[in-house]
Amino acid sequence: MAKKEKNFLGNNGNFLSDSADYLLSCSGHSRYNLADLSDKIIISNSSRINRRLEELLVLKTAKLGLVLRPPIFTTPKLFVDSISQEIALSELNFNREINNFEKLIILEKAIRENQNILSSLLPKNSLSFSNTARQVASIFDEIGREGYHPQEIYNLLGKEGISDDSDRWVELIRLYEEYSKGLFDNGLIDYNIFRINRLFEKKHNAASRDSSPLDKSALSLYFLGVVDYPKVLDLILRDSVVFGHIEALI
Repeated sequence: MAKKEKNFLGNNGNFLSDSADYLLSCSGHSRYNLADLSDKIIISNSSRINRRLEELLVLKTAKLGLVLRPPIFTTPKLFVDSISQEIALSELNFNREINNFEKLIILEKAIRENQNILSSLLPKNSLSFSNTARQVASIFDEIGREGYHPQEIYNLLGKEGISDDSDRWVELIRLYEEYSKGLFDNGLIDYNIFRINRLFEKKHNAASRDSSPLDKSALSLYFLGVVDYPKVLDLILRDSVVFGHIEALI
């Protein structure tokens, strides 16, 4: 992973305008009167910010008598999803991404087949398999955003001496395994689960650390005023993707 630099643009001016000026200064104007930013990916907190920055870049290049070749604009979530998809496409064979309905069907099937050992997740005599499936799906989504595998949560609880919730996490690990198997059996992919599994393997499998990351060294990555982003993004950039330059504009 390229070292992430920080660039403080100051508090006196307009942050987006200053950011546009800075990006244009990095473009390297060519003899064809181009302001070429096409090798840059801009990550901001919202599509509205991205649209406004693009408008400023267009206006500023026009004043300079240049033609803009725009950067790629995205948000932290969309960026994580797109990178995960690229990695998955390069490594796995699957038909398509799972939808929310299919996700609940596979989880509900796993819950029905394992109901006898789900005393914490499924209260006694409860037949609310669909509600439990929705709750489990929400938990998997939440820990996935933070880059955790259920096994890691269980291990962390053990280290902290917290035993009250350990049974529930044992059951969640079982359902996680069953859900992953259901995805494979049906030729489907859940990018959230794929991210968790890949990062977990890299943490615990020395051989996996030697695998070549996704090479994007020709691209530069700019975080535009993004202070708080999912932990999984840091993990992906550290372990899975190589960029030529990473910079935070603050």
